[in-house]
Parts: sequence; C-alpha cells; structure tokens
Amino acid sequence: TEQWGNKVRWKWGSSLSGQFQSRNAESDIVTFQHIHRERFDNDHVLWSNQLSASVRLGENRLQAGVLVNYLHNQLEVETVTPLYFNTFFPNLSGTVGGALVQPYVNLTRQFAGVWQVDAGMRYVYFGYNRSSAPEPRLNIQRLFPSGSLSLGYGR
Repeated sequence: TEQWGNKVRWKWGSSLSGQFQSRNAESDIVTFQHIHRERFDNDHVLWSNQLSASVRLGENRLQAGVLVNYLHNQLEVETVTPLYFNTFFPNLSGTVGGALVQPYVNLTRQFAGVWQVDAGMRYVYFGYNRSSAPEPRLNIQRLFPSGSLSLGYGR
C-alpha cells in the first residue's frame, strides 16, 4: 500500500496457491485379475493479483481497480474393472485454464452521518470460454450507534 499526496491510495497484492493430489488403488486379485484398479490425478493452481486506487472527493470515496486470477486445473481419472462393463466407469481427462479478469469501479457517499450509499459496476471476463458479464451493485445502509441495517442489490 502506498499513498501519494493526501488523496490517492494505491493497493497491490498477489498470491499463489496450488493443490496436487494423486491416488492409485488396486483391489485383491481374483482369477489372476484385479477386481478394481483406479488412478486419480488432480493438479490445481491459482495465481491471484489485485490492483486498486482509492480517492476521497469531499463526501465521496471513489475506488477503482482490477482483479486478475489465473486458474489451471488438470484432472485425469482412470478406472478399470474387468469383471464389470467398462461403460459404468468412464475414464476422464481434461484441463481447464484461463484468466478471470474483473475490472471494477465503486462510489461511496454518506448522507447526514447516518446513511451510506455504495454504487458500483464490475465486469467479469473468463478467458477459458470467452464468457463475460457486467455486474451492477447497489447498497443502501442506515447506520445506528449499535449497528446498521442494509439493503443491497447485486448481479
């Protein structure tokens, strides 16, 4: 986090996580064959990044930024059961990967010290299947000394 002057505040963050699973199983041997044999491999990697800027403009606070996540998931499952029909145990193999990009802007304003309104827009794009969607957001909040009451809408 860095602050330039008294107005703009910048934030940047990044994280990397992964999960790798592997399982091999074989049952007892009956009539010189395994009754059941299974191999399962799943690799999952997620790299997340966020950049945002926030500025106070009188009674308003404007925040804009972008979230970028890169997802890679690979799955392979092989099941062999010679004593049964193989159609009951399909083998699976596939990879899903791509960037999820989410630019956003949000405006917050307080009224009379007891009301707060947040309005914003987020755009979501997933590179794997090239799908996208706008996501409008609105929240009205009544502040009390012991808590608050909110009414929100988001898509």
